[in-house]
Amino acid sequence: MALRPRRPVGYLVRVATLLLIDDDDNFRESLMTVLESNGHTVVDFGDATGALKAVETRRFDAVFLDLGLPD
Repeated sequence: MALRPRRPVGYLVRVATLLLIDDDDNFRESLMTVLESNGHTVVDFGDATGALKAVETRRFDAVFLDLGLPD
């Protein structure tokens, strides 16, 4: 009898729309790659100005925010 791989109990995958705000381009791209590879939709900005405009027109499930942004 062949064993089938089992999903861990309680493991649910929920695709989310995420807002990522970080002025470090390398970090932002790396985090986007990880999040998108897990099926999430990521909207990213390098500054708060663009992100604030996006929040006015879209709904996000979670926000990743660099608390040390210069603006």
